[in-house]
Amino acid sequence: MSNAQPISSENQRPAMDINSNIQNSNQNGYSLEDIERIDPDIDESKSDLAKFFDLLKRRWFVLFGAAGATAAFMVVSYLVNPRIYQGEFRLLIEPIAQGGGGAAGAGTTAQVLSRLQSVPGLLVPSQGRDIGSQIQVLASDSVLDPVAEKIEEQYPNVTTGSLLSNMKVTNVLNGNLPTKLVNVSYRATNREQVAYVLEQLAQGFINYSEDERQNQIEENLRFINAEISRQISNLDGYEADMAQFRTGNEIYLPAEQATALSAQLDELTQARQQNRAAAEAALATYQNIQAQLQMTPQEALVATNLSASKSYATRLEELQKVERDLAEQLGRFREDTPIVQALQEQRRVMLEQVKAEAQNVAGANADLVQFPENLGYQSPTSAGIIGQYIEAAIEYDALRRTDQILAQAEEQVLSEIRRFADLVKDYNQIELRLKTGIESLGLLLQSRQALQMQLAQNDFSWQLLTDISEARVYPVRPFSRVLLFAAIASVIVGIAAAYIVDALNSSYVSLEQLKEKVKLPILGIIPKHRSSIQSKFQQFSSPTPSVSFWGLNHSLASVGQRALFDESFNALLSNLQLLDSGKTMAITSPASKDGRTTIATNLALAAAAMGKKVLLVDADLRRPGIHRELGLPNQVGLSDILGADHLWTKSALEESLGYSLSNLVVLTAGSPRPDAIGLLTSESMADLLAVSKDVFDLVIFDTPPLVLFADAKLITTRVDSALLVVNMGRTKRDYLQQAIQDYRTSLRGKLLGLVVNRCNATGMNRLYRQYNTESEQRPLLAKLP
Repeated sequence: MSNAQPISSENQRPAMDINSNIQNSNQNGYSLEDIERIDPDIDESKSDLAKFFDLLKRRWFVLFGAAGATAAFMVVSYLVNPRIYQGEFRLLIEPIAQGGGGAAGAGTTAQVLSRLQSVPGLLVPSQGRDIGSQIQVLASDSVLDPVAEKIEEQYPNVTTGSLLSNMKVTNVLNGNLPTKLVNVSYRATNREQVAYVLEQLAQGFINYSEDERQNQIEENLRFINAEISRQISNLDGYEADMAQFRTGNEIYLPAEQATALSAQLDELTQARQQNRAAAEAALATYQNIQAQLQMTPQEALVATNLSASKSYATRLEELQKVERDLAEQLGRFREDTPIVQALQEQRRVMLEQVKAEAQNVAGANADLVQFPENLGYQSPTSAGIIGQYIEAAIEYDALRRTDQILAQAEEQVLSEIRRFADLVKDYNQIELRLKTGIESLGLLLQSRQALQMQLAQNDFSWQLLTDISEARVYPVRPFSRVLLFAAIASVIVGIAAAYIVDALNSSYVSLEQLKEKVKLPILGIIPKHRSSIQSKFQQFSSPTPSVSFWGLNHSLASVGQRALFDESFNALLSNLQLLDSGKTMAITSPASKDGRTTIATNLALAAAAMGKKVLLVDADLRRPGIHRELGLPNQVGLSDILGADHLWTKSALEESLGYSLSNLVVLTAGSPRPDAIGLLTSESMADLLAVSKDVFDLVIFDTPPLVLFADAKLITTRVDSALLVVNMGRTKRDYLQQAIQDYRTSLRGKLLGLVVNRCNATGMNRLYRQYNTESEQRPLLAKLP
């Protein structure tokens, strides 16, 4: 491109905007972690809704294709298939209760029999069915066969099976609660047939309800009559049990008898309490006198008897006289004198006589009194107290015996009450059974009367809530509804198809998807382009036969889409300059046919157009492609140079180039060699790299695929940086992830970022054309007055 100019500041603005935060970064190069941290294109907080629209955008052809096919299928199906009509009516499957007849005649059969639930031991037959069971019965052959036979007279194609398949019976809900209303619908392709079938179904269901209800009432009457006979027999047995119980246990009026026993018990309890109070008072008096006299009741009785005995008093006086004489003589004489001894003997004899008299007076109490002779003399006061003492003892003893008598009487009454309580329980049970039997018999009689009244009224049919003659028959699927459903279904199917296709696709199909999944900076976006490079090259004459370099001689100006294509490489080169990518760079890709040769070639052309001296080397010794891309022969190239083991110096390289002033020099791969890895790791290759950095501003290596061969890794370890090419819509996701992982593990700090090849550039083309159009019109507008 001899006439190309360096990129202006205006043209560089998109690249500078993308990498505005890179300009002030480290000028010594970036590691992979640095690039991931500063990349502005990765939006970590992208919403799910934005991701959803991105998916629809990149799979729009699948979305519209599946949606259109679905809508067309539904519309065509509607137009091809015959119209289906539907009609319906509603039934109240429980008749309204009829008034009249008082309480006995009010309500339906179920309401009448529900009153019998209180009858003990009575198993009331179930009345009717629950709504679900009733719907199943209406759809049974026993109900539909008579209806189908009637319909076949006019429409022979209608059978019980077809009637059942086209009929639907559902319960009408009140919110989530079932009701007694059912909705019956029928559909067919003939409008008149639908109306006629609905009329026959309504009449058939009403006839069924009349027969069913009449049979049910008659069955209930038989049941109630049998129960009435059983209740009468039970009542006879209850009455016989009651009579036998009353006679055998002398219980006739349990309430009155219980009241009398309770009153008797209260009287005994009160009398006993009063007796205990008197006994406590007598005991207190007795204990007080006993404390004063210091004698027992027996001693008090003996003392009283001795005081009343005259003989005892006489002998006691004589004994006292002898004791006085003895005392007088002892005052005069000694004890051994005869007179004293005679008085002592007299005293002993008289004392024995007093004791004998005391024992005689004490009688039965003599054994209970130790010294009865000492109780013989009592003063009048002591005698009175002794009398009170004896009276208190007698009174306390009498009250104590009375308490024992009252306790026995109380225990007898309590025992009678307990016996009576047990008997009353049995009595009450018999009485309750008798009372319940009478009430049950009354309910049964009332229920029989009510059922007989219902049977006489003959009003059993269900209520038809729809005027069957005016029942609406309408198309099941109007065309407007089909269109609405087709639109909804097509959108759903289209979105589902887009999701499925996107999930099954193993490559990236949009720039947004790539940014979301791959956390690497995108340094270049290359649009789709099919035109070839319009450049001419000339071969440099070299003194060494194994060395052949080609220099750029002429390049045509870029126009149209080619100009936009070349501009994308100018932007890529600007980004690389901001990143300080170094002088040597490897262009690689995860797999073959990703466009790495195209990227390497056009990047070299762009750098040469910007005034840089560039060496483009085809390092793919297995499947070279640069010579085909530029239309050059490939007889002698890199493999021949490395195989010749040539010693490279700066002067030798400049001599091989013929000291050319061409900005772009191309070194093709040369003849294929089986020892490609050995050549790329040779000392000659290292010398060529070192010398090239002294001669050229930029050296670009086109390498083999990274995932398939080790060549690209070996070359990348020797260069300053590397670019990874991703072909939009072709590069497999797993290949790309494996390539990135290789760089993370063994080539850290080499990978600068991604170059997205063959990207959809519709928007970029539109903006580029708009910019050029405004540039062309601006001078014309300036000339207007």
